Amino acid sequence: MNAFLKIYFAILAFMLPATINAECIDNATFTFITKAGFEQDCNWIQEKVERAERYCVSTHPYYNFNVYKNCPLACSNVPSVTYTDTDGHEFPLIHSGDMRPCSWITYNSERKEKRMDKYCNFDKQMMYCPATCGCAANDDDAPTTSPSELRCTDLPETYKFKAVRGGEGPYTCGWLTQSNKEDANQRRKELYCTEEHQLYACAKTCGLCTKEPSSAPTTECRKDTTSFFFELENGKVKNCEWITKNDANFKKRFDKYCYRGHVKGACGSSCNFCNCEDNDEFRFSTNRGKQVGCTWLTEKDDKIDGRISKYCYENSNPQVATQIGNECVSSCGFCSESSDTPSDVPSDQPSLSPSDQPSDDTDPSTLSPTKAPTRGPTPRPTSRPTSSPSNCPVTCGLCGERPSSSPTISAVPSGE
Repeated sequence: MNAFLKIYFAILAFMLPATINAECIDNATFTFITKAGFEQDCNWIQEKVERAERYCVSTHPYYNFNVYKNCPLACSNVPSVTYTDTDGHEFPLIHSGDMRPCSWITYNSERKEKRMDKYCNFDKQMMYCPATCGCAANDDDAPTTSPSELRCTDLPETYKFKAVRGGEGPYTCGWLTQSNKEDANQRRKELYCTEEHQLYACAKTCGLCTKEPSSAPTTECRKDTTSFFFELENGKVKNCEWITKNDANFKKRFDKYCYRGHVKGACGSSCNFCNCEDNDEFRFSTNRGKQVGCTWLTEKDDKIDGRISKYCYENSNPQVATQIGNECVSSCGFCSESSDTPSDVPSDQPSLSPSDQPSDDTDPSTLSPTKAPTRGPTPRPTSRPTSSPSNCPVTCGLCGERPSSSPTISAVPSGE
């Protein structure tokens, strides 16, 4: 193509609007392997926006470049996913073989539709000219940043990858920077932090992250459960509000605790886990070796409680989720939020810590024992003894005078 035509089409491409009124299509023959090991196509991506968020958004650990290129219609379910023509791309015309840029397809309004039918398919130029062929996002609808729920972090430590050059392995993302020698860490990152290897799985360690999450979610989301408390690694107990209370520590707290099923299930707003849904790609093995998804947990009414207790709870403790509980948040029953009205049925599980919203009006709790007991002794002895002595006799004021050397006279006849 001569220099004049190149200049002409370059100017034309600049003048054309970013969005062309044309039909965007997916590659009907394209398939790929999901993170769970199943073969799927673009229609599968199209079914749920969460799938497009995982596989089409470059900042997500599951991002797949081939999905992004072959499924532009399905990926367009996420407003932040945009398409542009390949810079400098030229293609041969079918009959003459003359080279033309993408903008040639639509510059003539009378011939645009015919040219698009001929060239805007995956056998021809759809892969290289997606914007011209109708897959550019509307500039008014596209946000300036990626969706806030796609936080930039490494996959959990349960994720491991093999060595590239016959090393010991398997490794976690943290291994990339664990060496005491900075040059060794740099070599590891250069080798593994590529699209072919761990760039998106270890996005934080590899330096892919350029934007920290905001200190608080900005979109409407599930409310935090105000009566929920969880235990930190140091043994302290905190509520959902603690996660976002300190802007300087928010990112660290978010990454450490919000991947846990019982925490993000109850702290929908603070953890920005708004929909509280299962990971529909997650698979795990039952005790009998069967590979199942999250829905298996609730398939049979008579086995729900047993399965949830066995697979979702750490050591059968409903306050702590297993790895399965982290992925199957909804099926495991961790989804909850505050309500303006009390529930009809009280909870069958005690809270981990006293509620900050008691059901009865009470005086503020004290930080030390009161000088006088809160309530006097009962007028009659209990019908059954207590199960064990008090663990805090001194604090509870149970250490009075020593017992008398002789029995006291009972105020109530013995009945003889």
